[in-house]
Amino acid sequence: GQVSVFNTGRADRYRDLYPTASAPKDEVGVLPPMVGIVGSFQALETIKWITGMGTGLDGRLLSIDGRTLQITLFEI
Repeated sequence: GQVSVFNTGRADRYRDLYPTASAPKDEVGVLPPMVGIVGSFQALETIKWITGMGTGLDGRLLSIDGRTLQITLFEI
């Protein structure tokens, strides 16, 4: 899973940020528990953004490997 904060300016949709199509559905999948984990991180980022608490992920990408539980933070 991946979590980030995008200050998109005028981009209203994900497709505005990434205009090319993603991989075909038969090549990618969703591990159901990861949906909850990523959703929790997204909720936390929203709370931090609204309250001004802590350092958010603006300009960074949090990547979570569900197979190994390795979390990597990338500067973007």
